[in-house]
Amino acid sequence: MERTPIGEPDPLLGGVRAVKSGDFVFLSGHISPEEQGDITTFRSEAQTAAIFESTSATLEESGSSLAQVAKLQTFHRALDDFPPHLAARKRAFSLPLPPSTAVEAPLSHPDAEVLVNAVAVTGATQVETVEVDGVPKPLGPYSQAVTAPPFVFLAGVLASDFQTGVAPEARVDPALPYFGSPIKSQTRYVLDTIARLLEGAGSSLGSVVRAQVILTDISDFWGFEEVWQSYFPADPPPRTVIEGGLVNPGCIVEVDVIALTHRSGLTREVVTSEAVPGSPLAESAAIRAGDWVLFGGRMATDYVTGLAPAARIDPNFPRYETPVRRQGHHALDEVAALLEAAGSSLDRLANLWVFVDGGPAEFRGMRQVLAERFGDDPPAVTLTGTGGLIVPDCRVMIDGIALVG
Repeated sequence: MERTPIGEPDPLLGGVRAVKSGDFVFLSGHISPEEQGDITTFRSEAQTAAIFESTSATLEESGSSLAQVAKLQTFHRALDDFPPHLAARKRAFSLPLPPSTAVEAPLSHPDAEVLVNAVAVTGATQVETVEVDGVPKPLGPYSQAVTAPPFVFLAGVLASDFQTGVAPEARVDPALPYFGSPIKSQTRYVLDTIARLLEGAGSSLGSVVRAQVILTDISDFWGFEEVWQSYFPADPPPRTVIEGGLVNPGCIVEVDVIALTHRSGLTREVVTSEAVPGSPLAESAAIRAGDWVLFGGRMATDYVTGLAPAARIDPNFPRYETPVRRQGHHALDEVAALLEAAGSSLDRLANLWVFVDGGPAEFRGMRQVLAERFGDDPPAVTLTGTGGLIVPDCRVMIDGIALVG
């Protein structure tokens, strides 16, 4: 499958504007830090409009369009500014609306209010909206799920009925607050909803090939993990878990998945490498499905001592390297090893998500790492922040999608 970069490497994005891979176009996470619009326009609205103008041009150059977007992700400095963002989004898109996931997180530029990335289709591949009876209809301008063979893309799923806030089935009785666990109740509701959506799309939990999980409090991870294990008892999907804010108050977990359609005929093959520590959690390091490789969040951990010894800064020589640079290179070394085991390589990466726990210095260091590793041929990159990772000393988490060959 051919991999075609769109545009030149952009230090602000961390990658090229987009990468076309077969009939898919993966867009980098775009920001618009410059003040846009007039005095009557909210910054998040003006920046969103500018981003969609830019991404529309990139999609057109790729042979696609906003009408062919299969998935949106938006990251916001403050979700209080979400309504103006939605206003600009409604003007940019017409039916059918793509599924979407929104997260409150630190952004990589101090003047940016919103970051947007997308996956679109081109060529013969078509996006078809999926609606499932009995699944709560979202309030925002987005679809629950779409098929874009061989994939199913879901909106981020919350434990909300979109009528009363947190769905009654996902709540803990306030009169008996110690007789249940909010994170477990909400995780079960979310995964049950995902299962119904996937079934309606001609897929299943067993066909999930990548998951991104947002927890409002990273300390809820183990309660979430115990439920996750029961839904994915064998060959679980690659997974990334970060801390971030969610749109609906009271909701404390959101799950965003990509799955294979059963009609695709593709099978999931778990990928391992001796160079990559095995995780004790319910997550695979990577999955190969046909010409695609999807890998989960790589952190600089050995799952034994916390931060891997090879990724630590020598306390005797603390000024020769920074933690984020050391950890960024370590994580990308693991990505390279997994891709090699899957019959791929770093230069076949289509899309990369990079989550950084830190501030301006850490974002700057991670941009340096990306430039050093990819030079003139980077993938599409979404570089954004997180409130925390599941290993406290880890500062960088990386996941992505690559092509075989």
